[in-house]
Amino acid sequence: SGSIHSGDAFAESIDLMAVLRAAQVLSSETNLDRLRFRVVDVLTTMTGATSVRLLLWNPDAQAWFLPTTSCPTGTNGTDGINGLDGETALSVDGETTLSVDAAGRQGLICVSAFRYAERTLQPLLIPEATRDDRFARDPYLQGLDACSLLVVPVLSRGVPRAMLLIENRLSHGAFTTDRLDAVVLIAGQLAVCLDNALAERFRSLVQRSSDLTLVCDRAGAISYASTASVEILGIENTDLLTRPLLDLIHPDDQDAVTTWITQDGLSGLILECRLQPGTTKPRWVEISCTDLTADPAVAALVLHLRDITDRRSLESDLRHAQKLESVGQLAAGIAHEINTPIQFITANLEFLTESLTPITALLDGYRTALTEGDLATRHQALLAQEADIDLDFLREEIPMATTQAIEGTQRIAAIVRAMKAFAHPGGEGKDLCDLNEALRNTLIVADSQINPVADVVLHLDPDLPAVRCNLGDINQALLNLIINAAYAITEATKTGSTPIRRGTLTVRTRADDGAVLIDIHDTGNGIPADIADRIFDQFFTTKPVGVGTGQGLSLAHTLIHDRHQGTITFTTEPGLGTTFTIRLPNTTSDEP
Repeated sequence: SGSIHSGDAFAESIDLMAVLRAAQVLSSETNLDRLRFRVVDVLTTMTGATSVRLLLWNPDAQAWFLPTTSCPTGTNGTDGINGLDGETALSVDGETTLSVDAAGRQGLICVSAFRYAERTLQPLLIPEATRDDRFARDPYLQGLDACSLLVVPVLSRGVPRAMLLIENRLSHGAFTTDRLDAVVLIAGQLAVCLDNALAERFRSLVQRSSDLTLVCDRAGAISYASTASVEILGIENTDLLTRPLLDLIHPDDQDAVTTWITQDGLSGLILECRLQPGTTKPRWVEISCTDLTADPAVAALVLHLRDITDRRSLESDLRHAQKLESVGQLAAGIAHEINTPIQFITANLEFLTESLTPITALLDGYRTALTEGDLATRHQALLAQEADIDLDFLREEIPMATTQAIEGTQRIAAIVRAMKAFAHPGGEGKDLCDLNEALRNTLIVADSQINPVADVVLHLDPDLPAVRCNLGDINQALLNLIINAAYAITEATKTGSTPIRRGTLTVRTRADDGAVLIDIHDTGNGIPADIADRIFDQFFTTKPVGVGTGQGLSLAHTLIHDRHQGTITFTTEPGLGTTFTIRLPNTTSDEP
């Protein structure tokens, strides 16, 4: 049987003790920065290395990077790197870093050895890299007399987390398989420590964030909540554990949240809804999701809730201000629209007043003749009086005057109703609305802009279903599109290859495949192809300075697309006009 020399056993015990001490030192560290430098210290001491580099894997960027920050107090690690010689450094989690290729150009690592281990994900021992045909031509090794390398991947559940590059330039064959085995043991502990440190960093970031982070399954059972729950919900995070997510959601939004959270492909999707745990005042939040149900380490959905109550309030105030601004810009035309019926109401009332005096005198004459029994004697005089005041004319005109006066008051009442319907704030909620009536009211409000340049043709579906929407938002979007159409027609009357005297504005409503569509067609010059992809950009306008702000179509797009999950598209033909089409989901359910 073989024998064990006492010196070999002593050396082996020394290595084992060093590994145990190193594992103990690393396991107590949960700060990622300090852990990195402790690894450098431990491995430098244990292996006698002249340089130790720890490269980290960035799963977001899908790339390796070498931290270049200086060593913290109390460490003497050799991977603190200064003087980047003009090389572009990146910032990752607040640290300055170099890519692998950049680190190679700086002469900081042997890139070929790193790439070899990266491909194989196996530990690599190179007793003398300067004489190894696989790596000897690497620029890093040029001019070196000796360089022994250890390259060890750090894996967690088979996934790379880091890479250790350890070298000794003092002697040939400085590293042996025993040293490699010891470093592999350290790498196993390091993988656990890195996971713990990254988890601790994540927890620290989450706990300090003003956003609320919840972890739940697809059934909505909460298993984790960050401390922001106190600020947003007024509830301690520990009190949320095991509670159903829907307990926190406003009753009107629960169906929408249930539909959203149970669908596939949640990552990247955003939902706005209201939180209302208990009797507290509802708060609007924006929910995004990271789907980790396929990750056995988490097996849950990670929800990020950002309080947007103040933002929603400001947006609502801004929309109302823009609505009032639109009304203000149309005020002169609306005043004219009201003034016209008032003028003929006044004229008809003056006519009725003037006609009342002779008619009253004639009636008094008839009453006197009847009272005194002298009707036969005074008959001719009364007939002459009738002819003098043109009684037949008055009998024909007075009913017409009263009818016109009534029509004038009805016209004014319609304008006032349209103005009230358009300018009312309406709140944040959605109700079932008649879009045909909304169009009629909007056309009345915008009549002063349309009537001088275009005739309006309506094709409104009498059986159009009511749509659950925010009527104020829809009114604003419709007005912006109609005013835009009127301006396009106005320009066509002045310019274009075939200027027109008067255009046509055609408005059509129809139901189609679970949606309601509104078409607004103008006979303007059309939209040039070179700006067609920019018309919904905020502040983009082709109107002269002082005429347009570039917010009309942008706001319409936001109100339809973002607030109602609808679409707004257009088709255009140069010289013939443009048709904008609004498509709104035909839903009757309560949605946020």
